[in-house]
Amino acid sequence: MNARPRPARPDRRRGRRSPLLRLLPPATTGIGTGTGAGTGAGTGPAPGGSPGGSPSGSPDGAPGGAAGRREAATAVLRRIKAADQELFERTTRLHAPVLDRAMPKLSRAADHSLLWIGVAGLLVAFGGRRGARAAARGLGSLAVASLSANVIGKQWFGRTRPVLDRVPLGRRVRRIPVTTSFPSGHAASAAAFATGVAQELPGAALPVGALAAAVAYSRVYTGAHYPSDVAAGAALGIGVGLAAGRIRPRWKRKGKGYGAGGTRH
Repeated sequence: MNARPRPARPDRRRGRRSPLLRLLPPATTGIGTGTGAGTGAGTGPAPGGSPGGSPSGSPDGAPGGAAGRREAATAVLRRIKAADQELFERTTRLHAPVLDRAMPKLSRAADHSLLWIGVAGLLVAFGGRRGARAAARGLGSLAVASLSANVIGKQWFGRTRPVLDRVPLGRRVRRIPVTTSFPSGHAASAAAFATGVAQELPGAALPVGALAAAVAYSRVYTGAHYPSDVAAGAALGIGVGLAAGRIRPRWKRKGKGYGAGGTRH
């Protein structure tokens, strides 16, 4: 006895949208069902060369798939930019005498990574062998992050610096940077150094991380960067620091008084 053939199941995957596309507003379809002339929803090609009577390739004038996604992405970027500007302006309206004195000095101290070179020197002088390894790991991560942010990132994005009109004169950066704004090289270097040091010397993670966060915030407080510049630079630095810890081979910890994994007996 021959088995009766099963009816083909409809392909439900055709109507699904990818997780990324779900974030975008759905386009209005409005597909007509008429097939005769004068219905405006025929299946033949329109005079403009696109089916369904729409010059954009979608029925009833709905934006095309790629064009619609570009428009949605542009709208999202505009909202992010507006929020970024608002947060920057709120920061300029802050008045804290302690921060007004400390933030410009801290920002200048981090120029050319001089602050982090000094911290690395302290780790070498007072941290023993583990401190020296932490300093080397931190400076290595800093070098890669700084190169990525200042040479590649800034040239790629080319964002202009914030306008300093609303930043109080006493806390502005003395020398306006000539490079572009996105991402922040100071934030990338600070985050990369702190991440590299923390992986080798966890006890220094909190003080060095707090100092790195203060340097990153100082770049917004002094008007050198938008908040998104600093956030992107910090994310880049953390990523470089974590990747360096995975890719680079670990030093052999054979020092006297240390066991496997660098733990003290």
